[in-house]
Amino acid sequence: MVISIKPNGSGTDQVRQQLTEPVVYLDHWAVRLFSEDEQLQDRFISALQRSGGTWLFATANLFEFTAMTDLTQAQAAERLLSRALPNLHFADTTLDRGYLLVEGAPAHPDAPEDH
Repeated sequence: MVISIKPNGSGTDQVRQQLTEPVVYLDHWAVRLFSEDEQLQDRFISALQRSGGTWLFATANLFEFTAMTDLTQAQAAERLLSRALPNLHFADTTLDRGYLLVEGAPAHPDAPEDH
């Protein structure tokens, strides 16, 4: 499972992500295409779930969606993202390990330790 949510014993939950192959990245135009074409969307979600793979949704995707002015398109993309769960991995390609920085960005001093 790509995304898991588990109680951490202190009254809150811990969200973990793990890339599971095969991994697919869709550029903004493809996310919009899949969002607007229900038949294509069904095929994509079905293939993603059958394979147990991961849809890598990056900060670049998010930045492109923040500029959208058509609420209908944004809602369609949101439905697609929801359908992909838990086979969805949110990546900050500027901070996460292995994208731009081999070891990733330094941890914030107040961040909880990862065990």
